[in-house]
Amino acid sequence: MRTLVLAAALGISAALASCKGGLSEPAPPPPPETAAHAQPPPTVAGRVDSLLRARWQAGGVTPAPRVDDAGWLRRVHLDLVGTLPSPGAVRSFLADASPDKRARAVDALLASPAYAERWTTYWERELLGPDARNPFVDRTELRRWLREAFVRNAPWNEMATQLVSAVGTNSPDGDDRSDVNGAVNWLLRYQKSPADLAGQVSRVMLGVQIQCAQCHDHKTEKWTQEDFQRFAAFFARTRPEPVDTMTGMRIRRVSVQDGAKPAPAMRRDAELRRAIRLEPRTLDGTELEALSGHLAPGQAAPDRRQALAAWMTSRENPWFTRAIVNRMWSLFIGRGLVDPVDDLRSSNPAAAPEVLDALATDFAESGFDLHHLVRLLTSLESYQLEARHPAGAPGDAALWSFHPLEPLPPDVLLDAVIAAGGLEPVLEEVTGADLMDLRGQLRRHYAFVFDVDEESHPETFDGTVPQALLLQNGPLVSGASSLVPRGALEEVLALPDRAARIEALYLRTLSRSPTPAETARWSAFLDRPRQAVESSGPLAAARERKRKGVPADPLGRYARRVPSRATTAEQQAYEDLFWALVNSSEFVFNH
Repeated sequence: MRTLVLAAALGISAALASCKGGLSEPAPPPPPETAAHAQPPPTVAGRVDSLLRARWQAGGVTPAPRVDDAGWLRRVHLDLVGTLPSPGAVRSFLADASPDKRARAVDALLASPAYAERWTTYWERELLGPDARNPFVDRTELRRWLREAFVRNAPWNEMATQLVSAVGTNSPDGDDRSDVNGAVNWLLRYQKSPADLAGQVSRVMLGVQIQCAQCHDHKTEKWTQEDFQRFAAFFARTRPEPVDTMTGMRIRRVSVQDGAKPAPAMRRDAELRRAIRLEPRTLDGTELEALSGHLAPGQAAPDRRQALAAWMTSRENPWFTRAIVNRMWSLFIGRGLVDPVDDLRSSNPAAAPEVLDALATDFAESGFDLHHLVRLLTSLESYQLEARHPAGAPGDAALWSFHPLEPLPPDVLLDAVIAAGGLEPVLEEVTGADLMDLRGQLRRHYAFVFDVDEESHPETFDGTVPQALLLQNGPLVSGASSLVPRGALEEVLALPDRAARIEALYLRTLSRSPTPAETARWSAFLDRPRQAVESSGPLAAARERKRKGVPADPLGRYARRVPSRATTAEQQAYEDLFWALVNSSEFVFNH
């Protein structure tokens, strides 16, 4: 039954699977912004818009229409805070006639705890990978460090400096946090291979891939093996020193410091022994002794990593600001100005170098303010466009003439399902103190099943069998769409009439009201004759997978504790409707 319902639901948003399709007339351009405090200087956004319009005109490209308010609100929530707007937030936003409401919405999201949590999750995954199995790495402490930085909107150059030059203890001893520095856990991720750490620092912070020169001179780029070795020499003396001699601890506590001699790992690595004897040198050829010019007046001579961080984050650095601006552009607007985002090189030029230059200059002048950059990107014309073109109109994804259509990242999809189903209180009730642990397990599970290459930009997205099974039969989606105590459907069914219930389900899942045709179609579906079926619980699929030997979903052990209360045919029909909306392409994509 639910497979047939899903097929009907996909008709809601089949046009979203393509960047072409019929559209209504574009909305009129927005009125001038009135909240000057919430926007970057108009000349910056205006200049970027003008530069892109010129490229569209030169290429004969017709930009997509401007997205409507409901679509924009859903998009900006998914991008900034990684979850869906509440039905109340959608209604309030649509009722607001203020010309600056989009800017004010961005400000409100930037100030919310969910913003810090969303970007903490993103950078934890970027820095540590999906599952860093390392007894020295305390992911919780790195998350704590990242969250604190995003809460106070720490400048990006400060965050980068602290990550690259971090010293201190990786994990607390009970309540003793006197020497804990969560940032050292990124360094410890590569504590057995300083060469790998050097490659990651270059890739993540500078957008430059030098790792190919680790074993030989780069075949097509200027990087030589000596360039790599001299860059790796900045980390040759970084080492973890044991703090505890106890065994059986979950995290092995160590203190990260720079010693007077190279780390033992460097001496054991035959390919990097030469780096021990070489003086460190940055990617632009600056020797260690010359790096004092990057220090602030009166600052003491730095150690190697401090010197590297000072050079790396200086405004004169040709890569630092461009790397983060290009990464954020890719996340908000679509394909990077340089693609892939971590491959800034002369033989891979920016698609719009004048746009990259303007954004990088503005970001540096803002004091490396990430909030400022987010405000700027979300105010651009390209961010305001629909995710599809009118029939027959030429578009160009490489010129950002329409918004990208992207599957939700695993952690965002997980939070969207929980938000749509109102599952937070349900999970709290059935898990108690295990809730945070359960969310962590679910994040890893979803990341494993839904992990996608964010830089691949596929022309189509077909999904995989495990992804389809997890959404259609997994206990989380089944539980979210079921009539369970304190869940969303219980609240929806308390509404007085069918039209209001259908609209409430649309607002919870797709963040918009249904069209008259959709209301009519679902009304006919609910009117269809049917018999109630005996349910073994919305999460019983987990037990069936266990019987068949399929790896268990982390939520499976709570299945018996969340039984569905849908006993009538009508209640079960609403469950099917809810389930179909959560499984629709319009729900699982950002558009």
